Amino acid sequence: MAAVIAAVMRLTVHLREPMQRSAFALITGSVLTSVLGFVFWALAARLYDPAAVGTATALIAAMTFLANLSTLGLRTGLIRFLPTAGSGARALIRRSILTCTAAAGVAAAVFVAGQPLWAPDLEMLRSSPGAALAFLLATITWLVFVIQDAILTGLRRATWVPIGNTAYSILKILVLLALTGAAAWGVFVASVVPAAATAVVVAMATNRHLKMTECQLGESGVPTLSALARFAAGDHLAAMLWLGTITLLPLIVMAEVGPSGSAYYYLAWNIAYMFYLVSSNVGNAFIAAAASAPDRVEELARRAVGSALLLVVPGVAVGLVAAPFLLQVLGADYARESTGLLRLLMLSAIPQVVLGMAASTARIRRRTTGVVTIYAALAVLVFGGTTVALRTVGLTGVGLVWLVTQMLMSAVLLATQMSFLWRRAAHRRT
Repeated sequence: MAAVIAAVMRLTVHLREPMQRSAFALITGSVLTSVLGFVFWALAARLYDPAAVGTATALIAAMTFLANLSTLGLRTGLIRFLPTAGSGARALIRRSILTCTAAAGVAAAVFVAGQPLWAPDLEMLRSSPGAALAFLLATITWLVFVIQDAILTGLRRATWVPIGNTAYSILKILVLLALTGAAAWGVFVASVVPAAATAVVVAMATNRHLKMTECQLGESGVPTLSALARFAAGDHLAAMLWLGTITLLPLIVMAEVGPSGSAYYYLAWNIAYMFYLVSSNVGNAFIAAAASAPDRVEELARRAVGSALLLVVPGVAVGLVAAPFLLQVLGADYARESTGLLRLLMLSAIPQVVLGMAASTARIRRRTTGVVTIYAALAVLVFGGTTVALRTVGLTGVGLVWLVTQMLMSAVLLATQMSFLWRRAAHRRT
């Protein structure tokens, strides 16, 4: 009992720091979303055949990519600039959402128009005007849904994120069950409609919070349009390289090995991505904290890396043992085809901690060229390696490509821009 009390007290002290509190809230949200997401995909795998699930995953991947493409770099920009925006926060949020929403509508329309060229397996999008309109509205909905987490993080209200994400995850399971038998569209709709409901509630809560606190905020610290554009342009290119790598890869897998192979890869990636989200969430909390304390960047970065590794390493160790059992829940086919793939993807999340923090450190220092370089190299190695791996080794080879790429790039970063992590430790030992 004494040990439990001591652990709770240590956690309480740990969470007094805003960065650690935000990171904990974001990670909690990601864990809950991942667990409930696993339940969602387990039900989908049981209720739908692999081909239908594969088509739905490709459809969701396309929508996700287009929505993130339409953030125009403002997702990280909001995390970076909202902490110092003062009374101009509402104007910055409103302007960002309107701009990104318009971009999402255009992106979805272009994608549907050119579907035969870049996604021939998704001919369902052009089966009727209603299908095309549904995809366009879904992309806009997802854009608002994903950018709201950034808004809450920038406003130091990251503790709201687990609540919204949990509500969304529960709702989409209920919708999936209600739409059983609707083939690929059933899975897609179950992913989107709850996001719309959640986005409306979060928008209302955020607006109410800003109205109540506006009188307590300082003068407007909103960056000039030119400063915001410079930051957003470089960061957006980096973000798209990363998001394109993770969201478009299922389309490549589908083109090479068919819809069933895409389903096997996508569901394994979704499980492993939970560990990637730890780095992402810790990085976002770090950016929000360091924006207000630029003189503590290296100190906060060291703490962030330590916090991320403390969660990722033991989590991956457990995951390596649990992998076949988790996949067995999805079905015997998934366990047979994806166990080796899942283990390799999980292992790749460990070096990803260094990669993610290197990008976050470059962002807080406004060195967007460095962020672009990191994700451009990653995209080239992963896409190139995946094409070769699928034709020679099969799906397991894709996991090997992710692991080798992350290890190689983290080693390079530790020797260059992130060398302050180990040099400080070496200095202390001497």
